[in-house]
Amino acid sequence: MADSNNYCIVSSIIPKLKGESNWSSWIVLMGATLRAHKVKKYVDSDVAEPAEGTPAHTSWEADRDVAYNLLIFSCDTLIDKLLNAGWQDDGNPYTLMKALEKYVSKVSENAVGALVDEFAKGNAHDHKTLHDALKRARYLRACITSVCGENSDHFWAILLLNYFKVRLPDTYRHYINNKKPAWSDVVETIYTLAQAEEHKTGLASCRKTVSTTLNTSSSTTPAKKEDHEVCFHCKKDHTVAKCWTAAHPELIPHDNPSATAPERRLPAKRNPLMVEDVPSHNELVSRRGFKRTQLLSHLTKGQGGVFEYVHLHAPMPKGIFSGIFKSSPNHYFLLRRSHDDFVSASGMFKATFPYAEASEEDAERKYMKSFATTSPEETVGSVWIPPEHALTLAKEYGIAPWIRALLNPANIVVSSSPEEPS
Repeated sequence: MADSNNYCIVSSIIPKLKGESNWSSWIVLMGATLRAHKVKKYVDSDVAEPAEGTPAHTSWEADRDVAYNLLIFSCDTLIDKLLNAGWQDDGNPYTLMKALEKYVSKVSENAVGALVDEFAKGNAHDHKTLHDALKRARYLRACITSVCGENSDHFWAILLLNYFKVRLPDTYRHYINNKKPAWSDVVETIYTLAQAEEHKTGLASCRKTVSTTLNTSSSTTPAKKEDHEVCFHCKKDHTVAKCWTAAHPELIPHDNPSATAPERRLPAKRNPLMVEDVPSHNELVSRRGFKRTQLLSHLTKGQGGVFEYVHLHAPMPKGIFSGIFKSSPNHYFLLRRSHDDFVSASGMFKATFPYAEASEEDAERKYMKSFATTSPEETVGSVWIPPEHALTLAKEYGIAPWIRALLNPANIVVSSSPEEPS
């Protein structure tokens, strides 16, 4: 309102503009206040100046000052940023609003800065286990990529190594000194060490439990001896898990991620179409498909349900007749479950070793099921393992390019003709 000296007094309860965090609410309140003072047009457009000395010029100047003052007082904490960005203080509310729209601090930019700062300066020791630290590092990469786009593989590998530099100094030196690191190789190495760490922790817990059980049992009446599973590792009267964790802990290879698993020997003859003249990564990625199928109850332990999965066609030699293929298959697929990205280890074995005997497949199946990370759900009769384990297994089988393509997160066109997985 105007006083007797023709000064315009402006009052407002508009909150201070902080940045993108309160931009939406601020712009609504500012718009309402400008309309209440009937000066919003001076912010929406650059209203031309009327001729000096006219009543219109006097009104234009007064109303424009009201709009300008409302803006400037609610964004005073951002003035330095605006000036440093090139804004000129000319008293024009229109140019001030345009500068705010262009240079206001973005929460998304600040968030990315914080994420990059955490990744670059963070420490894996901040997490209880290597698995937790690796999970956080992969999450940071995904968040940064979703906002800023993909960067070079070397860039991410260096950030990852720096993240684990203090906790895994030998791994850091190995990759920094000996070769140009690749993200996937570093991840697989850390995952292997995480598995070993997890096993040692589990072994210590198991020993503590066994000790407690023995102390408790010594003061009670011995229970009637029940039938026990016979260990196929040493043929003794205990389970395979107990064989490795309690009966024979001295046999555990401490540097082996499969420390809880029985020894095994892979078939000698591989599928040449999977290990020779392998197509490029982009070509394999383009061959993937997505399917959704209704499972029969006998494939899901009586529960039935819809099964969604990513598949990649695995070429098979003609004329196969073996212990696992009674007739030559027309097609075969590598599979990845959609809900958790677990890969069918059973499918990997059959695609790589189609000439194997049934006993060899059964031994490898037991080997896979002995891992703590293996899924308890045997969807469509397959053993399912997590992505990191699948990559390690793929290297052993010699089919790493196929599994890397299967796990690629790029979008897939959904097939309109679902079919039952192999």
